[in-house]
Amino acid sequence: MSPLKYALWRLKRYKKELVIAIFWSILFVIIPMQIPILTGSLIDGINGDSVKVYGIITLDESKEEILQFSISGLVIVAIAYGITAYFRTVSRAKISRSFVFELQRKLAKKLEILSLEIHGRYGSGDLLNRSILDTQSVRPFVESTIIKTVVSVIRIIYPLAVLFMMEPVLAAMTSSILPLQFLLTRKIQKKMRKTARRVRKRRAKLTNFLKEDLDGIEAIQTSNAESRSFRKISKQVNRVEEIELRVQKYSAMITGMAWGLTTAGLAMTWWYGGLQVLAGEMTIGTLVIFSSFVVFVYSPLRRFSEIMSAYNKSIVAVERIQEILDMHSPVRESKDAQSLQVESGEIKFQNVSFSYDKNTEDKQEDEKHSNKSVLRNVSLTIGPKGLTAIVGKSGSGKSSFLRLIPRLYDPQNDEGKITIDGQDIKDVTLKSLRNEIAVVPQNPMIFSGTVYENIIMGRPDATKEQVENACKAADAYDFIVNLEDGFDTVIGENDVSSRDNSVKLSQGQSQRITIARALLREPKILLLDEPTSALDMESEHKLFEMLNCLKDKMTIMVIVHNLQLANIADKIVVVDNGIIDAIGTHSQLVSSPGIYQNLYTKGR
Repeated sequence: MSPLKYALWRLKRYKKELVIAIFWSILFVIIPMQIPILTGSLIDGINGDSVKVYGIITLDESKEEILQFSISGLVIVAIAYGITAYFRTVSRAKISRSFVFELQRKLAKKLEILSLEIHGRYGSGDLLNRSILDTQSVRPFVESTIIKTVVSVIRIIYPLAVLFMMEPVLAAMTSSILPLQFLLTRKIQKKMRKTARRVRKRRAKLTNFLKEDLDGIEAIQTSNAESRSFRKISKQVNRVEEIELRVQKYSAMITGMAWGLTTAGLAMTWWYGGLQVLAGEMTIGTLVIFSSFVVFVYSPLRRFSEIMSAYNKSIVAVERIQEILDMHSPVRESKDAQSLQVESGEIKFQNVSFSYDKNTEDKQEDEKHSNKSVLRNVSLTIGPKGLTAIVGKSGSGKSSFLRLIPRLYDPQNDEGKITIDGQDIKDVTLKSLRNEIAVVPQNPMIFSGTVYENIIMGRPDATKEQVENACKAADAYDFIVNLEDGFDTVIGENDVSSRDNSVKLSQGQSQRITIARALLREPKILLLDEPTSALDMESEHKLFEMLNCLKDKMTIMVIVHNLQLANIADKIVVVDNGIIDAIGTHSQLVSSPGIYQNLYTKGR
């Protein structure tokens, strides 16, 4: 489906509102067109000439009656124009607001369910552009393209009909420029849209660059890399503006042609009409009416570049939104997916191979994403219950285990399979799968809001007692209650509305809140990626105790660099270059030459 048809299809549900908006917009442009009729009638009436309205209705009244008729008509036109201006503005605002809101809502919902592979492929900057800038750029599509196009057709057809009723020969001369204007504009418009598409892509790339720099501002400043970063961004800005300038040049060409051709047409009107007046075959009032209606015909052409510019920007934005809304995530539920039933929590990897897309943007430090396989034909059994530690060098593929279990990604080989209690995770619903799993990422994510809201986000129906118990288990309770507002303390540095009174947590505090959030869900499977990376020794020790207590109740899988945590693991899996190098207990592995022994020796 073309972007235009797609947008019109989306607009179908607002058909009634669109018709109302078009109705008031048409009245808004037709009502002022009565002013030249009344003005011309007034001039002819005062001069004592025969007064013809629309060239077909003759008025034989006295000069005083003609004057009264014209002035009364102008007053009525002014009142009607004011009323239609109000309803036109309101009706257009309503439908554009509804249309944009619906697109933003659907796009936000789609982005929530798209796999990490898609998010990585496009980048957060590009997706932000599509969600905010592109959806806002679609607003003129309704107001300046759909409605204005229909209204412009009426603005041309109605005065043209009046012109042909008044003076057919002169009307034919006047309209002779229209086909030429149409052909030239159509030719430039194709180039204009192609360039507008390039502008959108460049702007998305610029947004990605800016976001990366803002996210990494600490690293940039501590590396004295401000100048290099500025040059890189300046280069992208320059490229965007160069292409934007090209769009403006095309727009200027359309505007220049329109004004040139329409001015020539208006000159022909006055020349031929003047000759008719001198010959006594046309009144001055009729010439005033005719020339005014010629301006009405030409006015949409003179502003056609504005409509085309808005149309091209809007249609490119629709195209980019459509791309995301029509996209199918690589991670999808099967049609007959069933709810996952977890009894013991045994996880099995069977011949699993996996690699990241080369365009995936992932900030994990321990894995280099490329088309090279991160996991290669891995077969492994985790649990049931107990604590399994995944150990290995940076880039060995450890974190991929944690991303595959909740189906953030899927194995790439057809024969690869992951099961939980014998159920293939591809055959169960994503909701039921993720309901049984809690993940603690290496880099804790704190969302804008209160401490309490951050903790209950995965279980909003939790009681206060359950929240407090989860916080105590995560060693977060003491520091939370010592905050100025306790659990009601506003946190999250991205919350603009509360920027002045929000609290900035330390990395360790954020990590503990993330752990509390995971424990509150009481999962059957708990996945932790470097959970001690931001904790002090005391909190680290308490985490060890907590995991030691929980491992008899659930299946726990932990990615570790700190091998002290591996001491309490029931099983340690050593990963090297995407394959399993060794499996055993701490005492077994530390006493045997190999990767684990080397890591343990270096870490002591």
